[in-house]
Amino acid sequence: MNDRNTVYWLIEYGAAFTEYYLSLFFCGTWIGQRTSEKKTLPKILACAVISFVTLAINRVDLYSPVSVLLGVFLMIALQLLFYHRAAVKASVSGLIFLLLMVLLDNVTVSMISWLSGIPSADIYQELSLYRVLAIVASKTLLLLMTVAVCRFFSGKETPEHRYLLPLTAITVVMFVLTVAITFMDIKRDAVNSETSVLFFAMMLILLLLLFFGAYRLTDYYESLRRLQLADLRNRMLERSLQETEQTFTLWKTSVHDYKHSIVNLTALARQGDMQGIQEYLARENELLGQQLFFYKTGNETVDTILNIKKKTAQDRGIPFLIHAQIPPDCGIASADFASLLGNLLDNAIEASAREADPYIEVRIKPVKDYLILNISNRCTKTDDTRRSQKPQGYLHGIGLSSVRQTVSKYDGEFTTEQDGKVFEALVMLPLGNE
Repeated sequence: MNDRNTVYWLIEYGAAFTEYYLSLFFCGTWIGQRTSEKKTLPKILACAVISFVTLAINRVDLYSPVSVLLGVFLMIALQLLFYHRAAVKASVSGLIFLLLMVLLDNVTVSMISWLSGIPSADIYQELSLYRVLAIVASKTLLLLMTVAVCRFFSGKETPEHRYLLPLTAITVVMFVLTVAITFMDIKRDAVNSETSVLFFAMMLILLLLLFFGAYRLTDYYESLRRLQLADLRNRMLERSLQETEQTFTLWKTSVHDYKHSIVNLTALARQGDMQGIQEYLARENELLGQQLFFYKTGNETVDTILNIKKKTAQDRGIPFLIHAQIPPDCGIASADFASLLGNLLDNAIEASAREADPYIEVRIKPVKDYLILNISNRCTKTDDTRRSQKPQGYLHGIGLSSVRQTVSKYDGEFTTEQDGKVFEALVMLPLGNE
């Protein structure tokens, strides 16, 4: 008899371990973090310890309100242990997985009770072959469903925060309702009917619809944002082409002036007028110092963007200061540089155009293993007056969204801060990631 009980408890322990370990895959998919091979052993150890705690609780009281509450606590604690950087989503995903697990258990137990004529209370609260059958069947279904969900949603956008509150509320209500009905069945000590099977099956389908719906809504809004970003990038490209044309016109003018200077210098040389040549060169050197605007950073893409934006700012009466040094082979793609600087500088120029004493300062430099991009501009307006003046209102904030996506691609950091009359955007990108 003792040997049989030992086998039963080993099966209980294996079931608990399976639940906790699968929950980590479910949560990782939910928040968009892949399972790291380096964390496999810590996850196994954590699940082993928590499963032992669960087994100890079950040996005191196999299925009770206390064991349910402790199970909820342990499930969420496990997710937070490994996914603490996304604490909110980790907690919600833990609740959803717990509800999925409970519903699958109830469907399985109700089905066995209906087919065998044994009260569900006996299956829930007694160590028996029927309980073992229920455990094996429900955990097999849990494994299949978890794998299916993880494969289907792998690489997809994670649900937005706007859906987390209603999703959490509905999940909690469904969980409380499911557990309450389960305890009523146990107290009633009767054989479950096909109505119980259908009820729990419908609750399971409702949960899956709710889960899939959150993803579908996120996909829809993400597609909408991508269209808005594409529209914004097209407008930026059009503006960049116009600015490039202006720069080319300036270059042609400079070439014409250079030819004119050569003609004048040739005439003065023929006349032997060395003093005239010196005076002419001094004037040209002074003009050159005032008109030279091409800044060299070491990166051709950044050079082009900075100098085009500087010309745009200066044409609008905005002083534009540059302190930039970019190491070779920094690992940041040209298109990403264009997206980052283009969006941030356009925002700075737009904000500075409404200031009485504007300026823009760009600082780019390597610090240890990071490339730091710091763009600051004067900003004395209130939040209401600083809103985007773009004619397409729906594009407001899309530029910064594009910046965040680019920074996220390199696992960097992006922050904005307004200190007094200065607005500052700071980007930190790891070097050598390309």
